[in-house]
Amino acid sequence: EAEVGEPMAQPEALLQVVGNMTDYDDDPTALEGALHQQLAKVAETHGGKVPIHGRLFAQWLHYVFPRECPFPHKAGAAAAVTPNEYGDNHRVTPEEAQQHVTQQLVHE
Repeated sequence: EAEVGEPMAQPEALLQVVGNMTDYDDDPTALEGALHQQLAKVAETHGGKVPIHGRLFAQWLHYVFPRECPFPHKAGAAAAVTPNEYGDNHRVTPEEAQQHVTQQLVHE
């Protein structure tokens, strides 16, 4: 928002700002035609501008920077699963753990 100066921006302005960013490996951002089209569709849905705090822009950023930006699921569409929800199937006995260690040592 600091770069574009408002919470809604023209797709071209966002392409310029994001195009000047680097990813985790300091590689330049490759904004292909499909990414341009996706951002244009987001803007089209919102009267020609992209709401930069919205889920669709966050989703677009995930496709540009998949390792840096998490995928924004719709509210209630995804939930974390705890180990207890798997029941006892996620646990191993000490004997099973030792068996796996022994098998690894044999293969090395």
